[in-house]
Order: sequence, then C-alpha cells, then structure tokens
Amino acid sequence: MKIPLGLCLSLVTLLGCAEGPATEGPGPEGDRSVSAAATARGPEPAVVARVNGVAITEIDLDLKLKSDNHEAAPGPERRKVALEQLVTREILAQKALAQGLDRDPKYLEGQRVRAAQMAAYERQELAELLLRREGDKRGVPTEADARAYFDQYGSRVRSRVHVLQILRRTEAAIVEVLLKKSLAALKETGLRRLVVAGGVGANRELRRQLNAACAGKGVRVHYPELHLCTDNGAMIAMAAAMRLQTGVQQPDRSYAFDVKPRWPLDALELS
Repeated sequence: MKIPLGLCLSLVTLLGCAEGPATEGPGPEGDRSVSAAATARGPEPAVVARVNGVAITEIDLDLKLKSDNHEAAPGPERRKVALEQLVTREILAQKALAQGLDRDPKYLEGQRVRAAQMAAYERQELAELLLRREGDKRGVPTEADARAYFDQYGSRVRSRVHVLQILRRTEAAIVEVLLKKSLAALKETGLRRLVVAGGVGANRELRRQLNAACAGKGVRVHYPELHLCTDNGAMIAMAAAMRLQTGVQQPDRSYAFDVKPRWPLDALELS
C-alpha cells in the first residue's frame, strides 16, 4: 500500500522526535545510509526514522546539520526541519529507483567517481594509520636523533615552518576583518540573519568565529554546503566560456582599469 507523502512526513517527523530509535525491520532496499563495511567495523548508529523500511540514522541527521551549518548549536526545531528534508530526499530517491533512474548513464558515472573518491579516502586513512602505528613502535626520538635530523634537513624545516607562520597570520588577519565588517553591518542594518557565500565560506576558522560571535547576539548565520563554497574563478571561467560559445571573441569595449584596493562602490560608473 502506498502512503501519501504528507502522511509519511508526519509519521516520520513524530518518529524522529521520539526518545528511542525506530524498531521496524529493514525494507527491501536495505539501509543505504550505512555501508556494509561500516556495519562490520562497529555498532550500527541509532535510527531516528524509517521511510518504507529504509533507515535514516543519527549520523545522517548530524551530517545534514553540519553541512547546513545554520547555527552553532541547532535546537529541536532545526533538527526537525533537517529530518523532514532528509525524509523528503529519501522519498524522492525511492521514487527515482522505482522508475529505474539508477540506470541513468550520468548517475552511474557519478557513482563511479564517488566510489573512486571513497577508495582514495580509505587508502589515505589506512596509510596514515599504519604510519602512525609504525611511528609509535619506534618510540620517542632522542635529542641526538633530533639534532642529527635537523642538521640534515634544517633548511627545509625552517622554510616550511616560516611558510606556515605566514599563512596562519594571513588567515587570522582576514578572519578578523571579515568578522568586524559582518558584525558592523548587522548592527547598522538591525538584521538578525547573516548569509556567508563564496569561497571564503568554506574556511573553518571563519565559520567558528562567526558562529560564536553571532550566537551571543541572537543572530543566525547561514552557509551554503561546503561543495558549493567555490572560488569565483570558476564562475568567471564559465562566463568566459559562454561568451566564446556565442561567438564573442573580443570585448566590444575596453575593460582596462587601474588597480584600486579601496575602490568605493558608489564611485563606480555603470553603463
């Protein structure tokens, strides 16, 4: 029997707000949210909802909240909204499966790419785990060992540390400026929501400081999902490619201008 979408959402929302996990058995599609390898390596995560037997777990919900990153500490209402969104996606995914869309060439190609990315991630993690364990076996190097290493690779170590120090100071300065300007804009406009977009929105330190500062002022911060926080260079390249496709080889007027680091927007001449 098919359950209407609205009823299914209501049932799952109630289930997600319950104190304990669901007890219904898995459906024919299985629990797509947990891979076979993950199940074999540890206990199954708590199930917060099921859609036609397919589990939505606490891990799925936490990942959704982290990717949305709407606020530093999401409350029950935010969790409820995120769960409803997960349920809607699962219902749509099941409908797509029923229509055979999992055999679509574009979808299959995407699956192959994601499988390769997961394999690369697992290789990286396992290799680092092995290296850490091998390093633990060797024990702590003596002062003589450390001095001998530094004598051999001293210039390389100093260069790397110097570069990291520069990058760290630069990041801190940029985050400080963006934080001050954002808080000043919120104060001047009286708005209670802040939207962060662009490549800088992927910076974890900026997100941390914005979340902390805005939480104390009752302001909600919104970010795109990380894979959407891309540099403007991609947008500019796409715009140029589209111009070439339309046959525009040369600009119809000069776009040259002098570099002005502090160019006020109200001084621009628009045509």
